[in-house]
Amino acid sequence: MPDAIVKEAALSKEFLAKMNLLNNTFIEGKCSPVTLEESKEQYKALNLNITQEHVDAGNKFAAINGFREFVKMMQTTSW
Repeated sequence: MPDAIVKEAALSKEFLAKMNLLNNTFIEGKCSPVTLEESKEQYKALNLNITQEHVDAGNKFAAINGFREFVKMMQTTSW
């Protein structure tokens, strides 16, 4: 992936991705931080009391884990 695309994605407010896999399937999803409203909507069927602190912790974990996986991919030729 060209550096320009990575930089553009990193600077975006919202980033949606679709990855085509070798077995002719794909994965798609939102790679942007989740808002409190989105979290409440997503989990309303579970009747959870979600707070901004919960959302912030989830976003932080996702960002750290995602960055680690990205660095691992960049350091290998297997991807």
